[in-house]
Amino acid sequence: MKLEQRIAPVQMILCDVDGVLTDGRLSFDNQGIEIKSFHVRDGMGIKLWQQVGCQFGLLTARSSHIVKVRAAELGVDLIRQGFAD
Repeated sequence: MKLEQRIAPVQMILCDVDGVLTDGRLSFDNQGIEIKSFHVRDGMGIKLWQQVGCQFGLLTARSSHIVKVRAAELGVDLIRQGFAD
């Protein structure tokens, strides 16, 4: 079975952030502001996924302004932060 056929039923990817889209480290500056490093290749994969008409969303237990910023850069509208379950 070809890749296109295997993924055809998948319409959305719902992803965590820390340790999935980042390297898993939590860094803070001197003012206590959280810093996250996102990999550009993950962003490219997300954009390609969206370009073929599929949805992508973020669900994370932590709340961070930078997650909103990165989601906006990628055109991700479905973002839920602060959900442990």
